[in-house]
Amino acid sequence: MLFDAGYEGSLSGLAEWAGKVEESGLFDAAWVSDTSNDPFLLCQVIAHSTSSLKFGTNIAVAFARSPYCVAQTSSNLAALSGGRFTLGLGTQVRAHISKRFNTTWPDRPVEALEEYVRLLRHLFDCFQKRQTPNFRGEHYSCTLSSPVFTPDPHPHGPPAVGFSAVGPHITAAAGRLAEAVFLHPFTHRKFIEEVTLPALRRGQSERDPGLGKLQLVGSCFTIATDSPQAERRRAGTLERLAFYASTPNYKKVLACLGLEDLHQELHSLSRQGRWKEMSQLLPQEMIEQCVVAAPTNRLLQAVQERFEGLYDRVVIEPGPFL
Repeated sequence: MLFDAGYEGSLSGLAEWAGKVEESGLFDAAWVSDTSNDPFLLCQVIAHSTSSLKFGTNIAVAFARSPYCVAQTSSNLAALSGGRFTLGLGTQVRAHISKRFNTTWPDRPVEALEEYVRLLRHLFDCFQKRQTPNFRGEHYSCTLSSPVFTPDPHPHGPPAVGFSAVGPHITAAAGRLAEAVFLHPFTHRKFIEEVTLPALRRGQSERDPGLGKLQLVGSCFTIATDSPQAERRRAGTLERLAFYASTPNYKKVLACLGLEDLHQELHSLSRQGRWKEMSQLLPQEMIEQCVVAAPTNRLLQAVQERFEGLYDRVVIEPGPFL
């Protein structure tokens, strides 16, 4: 299992952070998210700030962006970095797609994301061969381009494409079509073993062998218990756990632990804006299942023991090691 670093800081601090991650020798890759900054801009900074560190988006919101624009940018990042870039996509939720990004939420989002990925791969192939795209799908089409709008071919090949998954339908789609699947940090072994892995296996039964082995990229909430920031880190982590536990999309993660009633209580508080109260309701059993806490010199070992045999990569906050 490889350890990767996740970034959640400001744009101005990214170059220094990426350099430290690479110099530490502990991490194989760095991942950025689609939150306060455009993830492709962050990836460009990492590409210029490092020489061997792999990197990618975990995740970029697909339905907020044109597949052609994503393919163009991703191809350029692969060329710029010598093939170190991986494209991770996600759907987000209907409210953000329609009310924040002002784009269209598809009626069948899992099918739409699968078609989006197929179009990306078609475009990557067209870019390399300098051919005009000819893709007509139910959700997306692309039949026009010219050399003026086509990225230059390069020797590093197209980036690997994956997407995030929580529920069984999109998880099966990842097993069927993705080169990597990005699993949310709000999870636990029981959910992974009882829901995630069976869904992946169903999808993999229909997988094109040419895609190669599916890579499982997990994320994990960690607390270095001997850090001066340990209490602040714990408080922030519990607030995030409570937020995710209040969200209907993650209700099934709690249900797997027999905590359906907790979701309803947290969801009610969230609708009232009572955010500070929510983390106080989290039972210790849930916290222990969803967070790895250990002294710094044992933290990586503890993460490995938690997820050995499940994840190929696990993304953690690297601060204690830098």
